[in-house]
Parts: sequence; C-alpha cells; structure tokens
Amino acid sequence: MTKNHSTENLVPSINDNAATASASANAVAGASSEKDASSRREQSEVIQLSSLSQTFDHPTDLQHSHQQPRYSSNNHGNDDDGDDDDDYPITKKKRPQTLKARILSRKRFWCTWCCSNEREFCVEVDECGDGEGVWDHSLCRDRPRQGYYYPRDAPNNQGAVVKLVTLMNNPSPIGMTLGSIVLDLFYDGTHLGQVTAQNATLVGGGSESPLELEGVLYRQTGTEDLKHLSMLFSNYLAGKVTMTMAKGVSVKPDGVNPVSWLSDGIMALTLTVPLQSPQPLQIIGGIQIMDMGINFNPVTPYVPTVLSKSMTAGVKFPFNITIHVQTVTNSIALGYGGKVLGDIQASVPSQVNSNLPDLITFSLPSSPLVVKDDVHEDFNTFLADLTIQAEDTFSVVGKSNATAETPMGLVSLTDVPFNSPVTMKALNFNAQHTTVSDVVVSGGTSEHIIINVVVALTNPSTLTVAIGNVMLMVFDGPTNQFLGDLVIQNLNIVPGGPTRVPAQFLFHPTDPLLRDQFLSRFVAGDTFPLHVTGSPTATPLPELQKALSLLSLGCSVAGLIPPPVLFPSGRATSTLNTVLGSHTTSVWVDIQNPLPASMYCTSIVATVTWRGDAFGTINQSVGFLIPESGKTATPELTLQHPQDLGFSVFLTTQFLPAYPGIAIGGGALVPFEMDVQFGVRIGGEGGNDDVNGREEGETEKNKGSNLYCFWRTSGSYYFDGGISWVDGGHGSLGWGSKK
Repeated sequence: MTKNHSTENLVPSINDNAATASASANAVAGASSEKDASSRREQSEVIQLSSLSQTFDHPTDLQHSHQQPRYSSNNHGNDDDGDDDDDYPITKKKRPQTLKARILSRKRFWCTWCCSNEREFCVEVDECGDGEGVWDHSLCRDRPRQGYYYPRDAPNNQGAVVKLVTLMNNPSPIGMTLGSIVLDLFYDGTHLGQVTAQNATLVGGGSESPLELEGVLYRQTGTEDLKHLSMLFSNYLAGKVTMTMAKGVSVKPDGVNPVSWLSDGIMALTLTVPLQSPQPLQIIGGIQIMDMGINFNPVTPYVPTVLSKSMTAGVKFPFNITIHVQTVTNSIALGYGGKVLGDIQASVPSQVNSNLPDLITFSLPSSPLVVKDDVHEDFNTFLADLTIQAEDTFSVVGKSNATAETPMGLVSLTDVPFNSPVTMKALNFNAQHTTVSDVVVSGGTSEHIIINVVVALTNPSTLTVAIGNVMLMVFDGPTNQFLGDLVIQNLNIVPGGPTRVPAQFLFHPTDPLLRDQFLSRFVAGDTFPLHVTGSPTATPLPELQKALSLLSLGCSVAGLIPPPVLFPSGRATSTLNTVLGSHTTSVWVDIQNPLPASMYCTSIVATVTWRGDAFGTINQSVGFLIPESGKTATPELTLQHPQDLGFSVFLTTQFLPAYPGIAIGGGALVPFEMDVQFGVRIGGEGGNDDVNGREEGETEKNKGSNLYCFWRTSGSYYFDGGISWVDGGHGSLGWGSKK
C-alpha cells in the first residue's frame, strides 16, 4: 500500500450536510447494526468529508466497496497514545474520538481508505511552527480582527460582557462544522473569563472563517490577578500588543449538548490571541488648567516649581464599562513652539473628583519643572509671552498613571499617553494702566529718597507667579526722563485684582530741575503720569530677565491730598526806616514738615513781591532740623530789599500812596507774595555730601540727600514799624492756606 502525499484531488467543503456525510459513511462501511449506526451518527455530527470520490480514479469504487473504510494515522514515529495500531476502522466508536483528537492536535495525518482495489489517499497538513494540529495552526498566528464590540458592565458588577469577532485561517483541506465552542481566556496565568463562539464553522482549503466570541470577563480580587489585569488595560490603552491565550473547554455541535470525545480534542487546544487597539487611542485630551502657580528660585535657575489646585481633562475610554478614576499621577512635559521645554514629575498622586462621566478633575502637587539645557532661550520666550500677551497656547504631553475602579476590579493604569494643547489667559501687563497710591516719603540716603508706595496690579489670568525681588525703572510721563527705581520685595502676582502690592520708590532723578519739580508737585497735591518699565537687570532670575525687560506699565501718582499747610505762621520786624535805610527786614517763619521722615533744612531762597513788583529776596544758608510731621521755627532770616533808585521810586509812587498811614508812622496790613526754595535733606539730621563733613556718629544710611523744594505763598504782614505777622498762604503751588 503506497501513501500518496498529494492533496490536489481532495477538495473539502463545509456545505455538505450531515445526511450526505452519513450516507457516504454508510456506503463505505456497509454496516447495519445499531451500534455502527450510532457510531456513524456521532461521527456525522463532527466531521463532514466531501467529494471524497475525487481522490479515486473511479468514484464508484468507494460507493460499491464492501471493504470497511479505515482511517490510518501516521505520526512519523511520534505516536503519543502508545497504540501501535495506527489504522482506525470508523465502525469502532473509539476510533473517531481518537482520530478527531489526532486531527486537531497532530502536525500531519494520513487518512487511508481500504477499498477493493486497495487504493489509498493521503492528506498532509503543512506544519505551522511551534503549533500543533489543524485547529492550533489556524489560530497560532496573529489573527486580524474582523470586528470588536467594546465591553459593557456585567450584571451585579461581576465583570464585563465582551464580544469580538476574529478570523480563523485553516490551511487544511478539511472543513468542519463545530457548532458552539467554549473557550477560557487567560493572561499570564490569570483566568480572565470565558467566551463562546456560536455556530462555529472551520472552512478548509486555506480560507478564513469568522469566529464570533462572546462571554464575560470575570471580576478579579487577587493581588497578582489585579496586577495582570492592570497590565492588560494599560497595554491596550497605550496601543501595545498583549498576547492572551484561549484554551478550549467544550464543543456543543447542537449548541446545547457537549460531545465528550470532540471536547477532548478541543481541550487540547491553546489559541494565542493578540489584543491591541485597532487604532491609536487618545484617552486623555482637552486638558484645561483652572489655576496654576509658578514659583521661581534664584538658587535653582530654570527649575521653577509648578502646581495646580484644579485641572480638568476629558477622558474617553474605549469601553462601555463603568470606570471611576480615583487617583492620577502625571509625568508631564511642557511644549512650546514645537519644542519640549522641560519635564514635570508629580511625585504624589492626586485625588480625582468628577461629576461627569467623561471629565475628571484633579490637582498637580507642587513639582519641579526641569527645563532642558538646550531650550533655555525658548523657555525665556515662553515666559515673556505669558507676561505681555493677552493669552498664550502651549502643550502638555506625557503619560499618566492612575488607579481606577472597574467592574473587573481595581486596576492600576500605567503609562497612558496624552498630548493636549492648553490655552490660558496671560498676564497682559503691557495693556494695563495701574495706579500708585499711599505715597509716603519715609526716608533717604545719599543716593536717593525712599518713598513707600502701593502699586495696584490686576491679573486677568489664572496664573499665580512668585517672582521674588524686582527692580523696575520709573520715568516721568510727559518728558520720559528717568526718575528712579521701583523696588518690589517678594513679588507674588495672584489672579484677579487689583491687588495691592507694597513697593518702594527710590527717587534719584538725573535731572536736578525735574527732581525738584517732582517733589514740589507731590507736596502740592498734584497728580502726574508716570511710566514704569523693566530691564534685563530687573531680576536676578535669568529665565525672567527677557520677560521683565519687555514690561511697560502706565500709571499715575497722586500727591498729598489735601495739600499740607507748610507755613502756619511767621513774623517780621520792618519799618520804613529799615526798608529805606539798611534795606533789610528780619523775618521768622514756622515751617510744618508734611512728611513722616525728618527733614533737615540747609538753605532758604525766597523772592517777595507786591502786586508783581519786587519787594525783596532771601538767600541764606541755614541748618536746622524739622522732625517727622513736626513744626519748627526758622532762624532769623534777612529779607534784602532792592537798593537801586527804582525801588525808591516804586515806594514813593506806588507803595506808600496805597498805604498812606505808613508814611505818617501808622500801620497797614499789606499783602505780599513769596516764592520759596528750600534746600533740604530727607531722612538725615544733617551733614554734608562728603564723608569728612559728617557729624560724629553719622552714617551713610542717615546722612540725608540734598534736594530742593519750590513753593509760592501769598499772605500779608502788618507793616507798622513794629511786629508784624506773616500769614501763611496758598499760591500756584498750593503750599499752605491763607490765614
């Protein structure tokens, strides 16, 4: 008997019904006993071999043969059951069972028909690597998925109902109608669940057969099982392939009753089923940062600390099961302008709350943002845009680790990727016009006058930025001339506002005239515009130098309201004889210090006029201290009257005719106007500009600084040849009030 290994003449078909297969088997076997009939019926439930006549030269040979057809199995010396008899008459009930197990598990088999002409045929199934048997070969490779239905919650929260369709490739020429197949699913030793394929049919001849699996993935409670389930979830969400296994449990040809001998063959099968998302998943998206804090530290440049009390993210899981995310730990990279600027590593998981099924709210614990060395300039630009623009868009990319409660158990999801643009309102400082209030001249040094102020800053964004110490430049609005520096200690910008930020204005203008006019207008109660700008030296933080150098704020400053009374009282000794004789008048003036800092007066220069005509001048160096918010009388001041002939003509033709009583020794209340310039040092009790001229015990800190204040008063004194009062008045600069 010669074995033929050719398969060209054997054409399988799964469309032959059981009656055809049974009739063929009866014609071949020629048996009539009930036992043989039962055997044939059992056999026909399992396998249908069609067009067998094509394997013979004369098809009628099989139909009319009285010889018992037999299957002959040849395992090439590897007979697992130890049975030396490899010929199996199909009339023996045990033979189909053993044969089916061999067909399903062996790499190759021969089916030998013992007919009258002793013809035989052989069917050889090609080997499939490490797999075994026809069935194993059909699924041992990655199967393309025909369809996938996302799982849904199983009743009573006991797992998830899953349904999928896969394709089976059967390289064997033998087709099979299997009915219902029950499979157990495993991953890394964990029994995931059980699925059933209804009406399963295996098409022969290298054709693909759809296999629809539906069942339940069980709820896991064991530590190792939850670990494996977590890995399964994580890989799927990350788009990675996870190799799961399906092991046969039973076969039910009629969909209800299992066939034991066929189930034995199915139970020997192990199917390798890859599980992978059919397309890349974007689980996390639509990230919104409700608030964010950025803290900078000069000790660790380019490693600021970031935090957020509230962040939201849209979550779209590719499942129809209930998933409650409980905690999230994010590894975030900050992107801007197409570059990754740095990594944020949140070391502490944040609790998650959500009232919506597709939205989670979580926080970002205080975490370092480590900026990459090669993108420092890009990070500087990012911060500059956040400072001066109305809004800015950047990206957050990275991976999330989360714990989530599912119907299958508490899972730990690892390395779930996300990539989301984030648009936030920026600080928009350059569009602001702020105000400066609570202006208090508190002291001075030889370098500058110290003026305490409060700056009102409005932050339209949700950013909280801790910048640290900042020094900005202040310019006069109309002339754009430099006035001094605005120093803010520990600047912390918070959302909303306006927020009152304490600061110090170090007043040291380069133009002396502008210096004196500014202080005079301030004391007079004027409001004047200023311009505040940044510079590269505004901060010691290198990452913020670009941002602050672009800063440009408009603001306005109000002077002392109401204007203070600087000359509450005064007196003078004057007669017509002294005016015309020595051309002098002795004057004493009480000066009120409107500042909460001591003021040391170094000189007084004044011009006195009557109805616009010169009446005298004071130009005298003095040295006396006016305490904080206190009042002090000046030393005796000498009012020097003009000595020219014109002044004598003025007295006789204009002044005395207006007050004739003076000419006869009487008195009159005469109004005068006086423009005064005081040279003062604020914050020090005296001393000179040079160190050698300082008084004993005086330091650089309390030495004071020279400046001049101008004001004009209008008042009157009693010109009667005796004691007269000089009335403090108010003039164009608003100094004092008329008595």
